[in-house]
Amino acid sequence: MNKAIFFGSLLEATGVSEFEVHDAVDIYSLKSKVLAEFPRLRDYKFLLALHHQVVNGNMELIDGDVVAFLPPFAGG
Repeated sequence: MNKAIFFGSLLEATGVSEFEVHDAVDIYSLKSKVLAEFPRLRDYKFLLALHHQVVNGNMELIDGDVVAFLPPFAGG
């Protein structure tokens, strides 16, 4: 089991701060399961982070991984 956690506007869109995801073997399958559960997220732009690092592309997950769904942010 893995976990998706939501921040900012994504937290407001889902109504939950975290969601348990079963049978996700990689980032893409976890994202697909989250979007199926929370279809409103399709209207939002977001970044995904694994182990406190933004992920570009797909990565394998191991049981217990936590994937953060982050709203876009700007630096100064």
